[in-house]
Amino acid sequence: MRTLFKVFGQLMAIERQGNRWHAFLLGDDGKRRPAELAIPSELPHEALAQYLHDIYHESATPTNGGVVQLDTTSAPPGPSWTRPQPVGENEPAATPRVRPARDGEVAAVAACVDAAFEPYIERIGRPPAPMLADYPALTAEGKVWVAELDGELAGVLVLYETEDGFYVDTVASSPAMRGTGVGRALLEFAEAEARARGFASLYLCTNSKMTENQVLYPKVGYVEYDRRPQSGYDRIFYRKRL
Repeated sequence: MRTLFKVFGQLMAIERQGNRWHAFLLGDDGKRRPAELAIPSELPHEALAQYLHDIYHESATPTNGGVVQLDTTSAPPGPSWTRPQPVGENEPAATPRVRPARDGEVAAVAACVDAAFEPYIERIGRPPAPMLADYPALTAEGKVWVAELDGELAGVLVLYETEDGFYVDTVASSPAMRGTGVGRALLEFAEAEARARGFASLYLCTNSKMTENQVLYPKVGYVEYDRRPQSGYDRIFYRKRL
């Protein structure tokens, strides 16, 4: 079973092999390289478009040739899956609120980060760096913010200044909150905080095997400027001018 999607102009194939989903990015030369989205094995085929919508904050509509085009204008086909209950028809959707993390939330912060990055352990071969961070210390130093949605901790953001500028160390959205705008709210807050501190840009990095981020970050204005090993990880660095 194979379905083609177009994600921000790049063709992606998602295939069912045994009891697991596998994703590949298809190049113009006909070659494919693993994208390996962290797609839950129990996700039904008809919910793939919705799942991609929740990850990339775009909608999916079928086009000719069996390709599903991701855009911003049409509602995604198929049933929603593990998506938060919609608000009433005439009731506005809740907006994530970003605030500093409190000392008593350290365990919840670590749990949110673990839930967001755990699917990448197998792909990278070790826990991603955010899962190993010292959140009690980072929180005490005022470097951790959380996104709150409907009274629940929905995301985590780690920011601080370095010799290279204003650094977005970690952006983590709770898997249960995908599609609610938490990730976007965290990135927008990071930009506002950088401006407030007088920076003309901010930067971040991603693991070279986290191919989803390599699609997402350029979409929201980040430009790749370096690739290098760091702290035992192969990392890609991006910067965004403000």
